[in-house]
Amino acid sequence: MCIELKLIRNYVAYLSDIFGKINENLLKLQGSNISRIKAKGIILSFINKLKLFKNNLRRREFHQFPSLQQLKEDMLKDSDLETYCSHIDALIEDMIMRFKDLYELLIPDWIINPFLSDVESVSQNLKEQFIELQNDCEAKIVFNQCDYDVFWVRFRHRYSLLWKEVKLPIVAFPSLYLVEKGFSAVTHILKKSRNRLQISQRRDLRLYLTKLEPNFTKIAQSHEAQGSHSFLFIF
Repeated sequence: MCIELKLIRNYVAYLSDIFGKINENLLKLQGSNISRIKAKGIILSFINKLKLFKNNLRRREFHQFPSLQQLKEDMLKDSDLETYCSHIDALIEDMIMRFKDLYELLIPDWIINPFLSDVESVSQNLKEQFIELQNDCEAKIVFNQCDYDVFWVRFRHRYSLLWKEVKLPIVAFPSLYLVEKGFSAVTHILKKSRNRLQISQRRDLRLYLTKLEPNFTKIAQSHEAQGSHSFLFIF
């Protein structure tokens, strides 16, 4: 096999492995329950994994690169590995640049777990309500039974001042998943057999995108046919 073909084969093996890792990371950012807080954790985790991948390549450890691992040791030159490491460095810089808002997002610890945080961790105007929350027995029970984002949504009215600080990182959606899901739904609805539907005038799209499950029993009961009426016939 000529040198050029060997180089191409090695590059393809590396790209197959690294793009597989990228796809895994992108899939983690999909879904309707991904907040800015969760997205930041996913992005930071992947950036640190890329650093690990680079260090392992330089040590000729291919645990995260199954395609490269299948190649013979003498087929991978040090210069090839340095090229791969340079590419990973470029990926890290690109990730930091593209996700700068998430990378630099400051998330107070008390948002994740208000019951393990000190009152001094919140600003002065929130201290009084924060103390009330930490001594709320009902809130502690609910917090232990659900995720922190569900907890804050449930108690948003009771602790409105805290909610003002929490709602942006909790509620704001960091990806285009919902937009892409909407386009997919429209494509499915407007197929040839239903190409005359007017999306803006129908509720089909809402049914595709909502996570609410209808109570069919209640709906059926509200539309039950009325009993027969008695008629008085006068002859």
